[in-house]
Amino acid sequence: MQARVSLKHFTRLMGPYGLYQHSDTYQPLLSEGYCTDDNARAVQLLVRLLPLLSGTQQAQAERLLVACWQFIRAAQMKPGVYVNFCDAKGRWQPKIPESEDMYARVARCLVEVIIHDKDTGRRKEAAQMLDDLVERVERFTAPRAWAEALIALSALAPRGQPQYVSDLQKKGYQFLATLWQKNSSPSWSWFEPVMTYANALFPQALLSLASHSDLPGREKILEESASFLISSTVRNNIFIPIGSAGWYPKGDRPSSDNQQPIEAGLMFDFLLEYHKFFPDRVLPEVVAAPYLWFFGRNTGQVVMADANAGASYDGLFSHGTNKHRGAESMLAYLWCEIRLIEADPKLRRLILQLSTPAPPLHPTPP
Repeated sequence: MQARVSLKHFTRLMGPYGLYQHSDTYQPLLSEGYCTDDNARAVQLLVRLLPLLSGTQQAQAERLLVACWQFIRAAQMKPGVYVNFCDAKGRWQPKIPESEDMYARVARCLVEVIIHDKDTGRRKEAAQMLDDLVERVERFTAPRAWAEALIALSALAPRGQPQYVSDLQKKGYQFLATLWQKNSSPSWSWFEPVMTYANALFPQALLSLASHSDLPGREKILEESASFLISSTVRNNIFIPIGSAGWYPKGDRPSSDNQQPIEAGLMFDFLLEYHKFFPDRVLPEVVAAPYLWFFGRNTGQVVMADANAGASYDGLFSHGTNKHRGAESMLAYLWCEIRLIEADPKLRRLILQLSTPAPPLHPTPP
C-alpha cells in the first residue's frame, strides 16, 4: 500500500543542520535549535517511510533522511559518545548533561537503518555506530532507556545479530524485572511508583523479547503490565494518556491535563504489536484508540493532527490545546500513519472506519 503521508511540516521544520526541535505554531523556533533525540526519531521514521513512497515524494523523503542522518553523524563527538543539543548556528552544547534516553533513541534509529535502509553505505556505518554504543548501553540506569534499547536490539534477533545482543537483552530484562518486583502490587501492576511518560515502552520491551524462553516471569509481567496500562489510559475506547501536569502516582488518580502526542504514538505502536501476538487480549477498538486520539476522539474532542501538513498540536490541556507543532509531536503523529499503513489490512480498515467525529465523552476514573 502506497503511503499518503504529508511531509510539508517536516520540510518546514528543517534547518541547515537538521530538524529543528520546537516551533512557534507552524514556524520553527530558531532559539531552541536542534536535538539529537528528534533527529534520531526522524531517521527511524524516514527509513520506514521511504519504501512506501514513490516519485517526487520519495526523493523528498530521501533528502530529509540524508540531512537528519548527517546530524546524527555530527552529534557523535567520538565513537559511542553523543551530544544532544545544537544551537541554530550549528554549535554543539556539550556542557548540557547527556541523556540515556537520547542514547537509546540513537540505538533504535541505528537499528532501523540497519534493517530497513536501502543505502548500503548508511547500513554499514550504522552497524559500526551501534557496535560503538554497546559499552554505553551496558551502563544504562534509566528505565525507559533500557526499555527502548531492548525494543531496538530485539529487532536484530532474526538477522543473525552480534553476540552482545543476547547478553544485553538478558541484562535489560533483569533490570526491568527488578523494578517490577520492587514496585508492583496486586492493585498497582507497574514498574514505578508513579506512572509518567513513554509508558508503553515497558510492556513493548517485554513483548519484543518473545523469542527468549529463558527469562523467568516475562510473560506474567507482560500480561499484567499491559492490562494495567490499557485500563489506566483507555476508557470507553477513548485514549486518555497520562497528563504531564500531575502524572499518575500510586494510590491517586491519573492526570488528564497536558496529554502529549508522543504517548499516543508509542501506545499505538505497542498495541498494534500486542494485538498481533495476543488478539484475544485487546479489542481492535482499543488498538485504534491512540490513533483516533489525533482525530478528535479525546477528552477535549479536538482534532490534534493536521493531516494535510503532517503536523500535530504539541499537547492537550484541560482548557484547550498547545497550539505549537514541534518535531516530537509531528514525528509521533507521522509514526502512527506509517504503522497504520503497515498494519493488518482488516484492522487498518476498521481503524479508518472509526475515524469519525467523537461522541460526547464522560470518562470515569479507573
